[in-house]
Amino acid sequence: MKQTTTLSTSARYLLLSAALLPAFASSAQQQTLWLEEFDGGASTTGFWVDSTNVTDCRWEYAPDSVSLFDFNQDFSGAWPAGPGFDSSFVFLDSDACGGTSVVVNSYVTSAPFDASDVGVYVLHYTHQFRARVASFCRIEASPDGIAWTEVGYYFGTDVGYPNPAVIDSVDITVATGASANAQVRFQFSAGWDWWWALDSVSVTFRPSTLGFADTSENGVHIFPNPVNDVLKVRYPGTQVLNAQVFDAMGRRVLVENMSRMLAVEALVPGSYVLVLRDASGATVARARFVKR
Repeated sequence: MKQTTTLSTSARYLLLSAALLPAFASSAQQQTLWLEEFDGGASTTGFWVDSTNVTDCRWEYAPDSVSLFDFNQDFSGAWPAGPGFDSSFVFLDSDACGGTSVVVNSYVTSAPFDASDVGVYVLHYTHQFRARVASFCRIEASPDGIAWTEVGYYFGTDVGYPNPAVIDSVDITVATGASANAQVRFQFSAGWDWWWALDSVSVTFRPSTLGFADTSENGVHIFPNPVNDVLKVRYPGTQVLNAQVFDAMGRRVLVENMSRMLAVEALVPGSYVLVLRDASGATVARARFVKR
């Protein structure tokens, strides 16, 4: 049975605003793992459209599959366009699929990719969402193609409409779970509504500045890194520190008063930030670590 981890509605909107990653930008080290531009009206990296769920229409590729009723073409509407968008893209336009009883719920899924190296993985995409009634867009990432974690969600408000389309990015480090067979997918669910169009989909990787080495700051030393179960902390004196751990989305996932060891076995694999504070609440040190 497939399992999907979802976020609350408020967390979904925060995800696409505060959690969009300016803090992780480091172009000097960033690598592009793959870039999908749907050139020629097809996938060039192995994206595939699902054929399992019952729905009246599915994702299609432009320009060949664009009809007179897509993107308001019957009312002289314009194709999605803007930075990162050209005439070749993938889309699902539900109002071109039938009438008021149409059912749309389709996924387009990436080929597996290697996200096992220590660092930060970011999904980038250019898109246009023409919102109407109950239509929504969901983005998910997975370490194995079975358990999926929601990393993005759009509902109720147009994105990139009218043109130009919008470029968005989201950290998928935790959701891909340090897996060598990670995947991402895009879901559009609608009735007789409008559309979602995607182009220039990519995943970038920035190696961790900590690498696999032990880490020290202000006399505080943490190891091993990456860690499986117990993160050991060494520091001068005998004080008990308050430890707070934040995931790649900036969410606090662990709080503990600790002296020399921090149990992290319950954390899902991914990249985290450890913040150590003394009894007064002052920050003693912070460091990034990776949970295997």
